Amino acid sequence: MPHGEKITLTGHGHEVPDMEAGDLIVVVGVKKHRVFTRKGADLHMRKEVSLLQALAGVNFCLTHLDGR
Repeated sequence: MPHGEKITLTGHGHEVPDMEAGDLIVVVGVKKHRVFTRKGADLHMRKEVSLLQALAGVNFCLTHLDGR
């Protein structure tokens, strides 16, 4: 979802006795991250590798956005 997109959940807003529940509107906010960036629906990761690693291949571990 792009930054600023609105999601409307009809009937899930504030409830008052003897009245219909209102709508809940959620606005998506995307934070900047030092390693990951979004390009459309894709998530890109910035990782510095040496020329030898780029030519010969490299394995590395990364920490997901949720900390795993």
